[in-house]
Amino acid sequence: MDGFHRDNDYLSHHNLLSRKGAPETFDVVGFLAIVRSLAKHREIDFPIFDRGNDCSVEKGGKVLATDQTIIVEGNYLLLDEEPWRALAKYWDYSVFLDVPLEVLQARLVQRWLDNGYDHDGAVARAQGNDIPNAKRTVQRCLTADHVVSLAGL
Repeated sequence: MDGFHRDNDYLSHHNLLSRKGAPETFDVVGFLAIVRSLAKHREIDFPIFDRGNDCSVEKGGKVLATDQTIIVEGNYLLLDEEPWRALAKYWDYSVFLDVPLEVLQARLVQRWLDNGYDHDGAVARAQGNDIPNAKRTVQRCLTADHVVSLAGL
């Protein structure tokens, strides 16, 4: 799903760059089109995300017509908001990872540290955008077929 991040110019123009990673910063219409194509078992190209350059790469990946199992991963695949909820009917099986907020926050802070932020900047980035997105996902999640609880890990 990360390949469907809107580019930074678009996000800046729409005053969303500081929210990059929130549901409204993705091209969900384009993502839904790809998912619909998968349901028809056609060969398709899909974008991937280049984290080092902070941009999507068109046609970075390919699903072949002969592929029988496809795993789709992303934070908002079960989000009970329009237009995201339209995706749910395409999933044969869904899994939700239930991660305690303190574990998630520690991992997110480490992610931003690994991407060159100082400690205060990493905490601010996690608390200012990532944690609110995570809370939104948990509060507005459709029921998954299976929940993996990471409590205690």
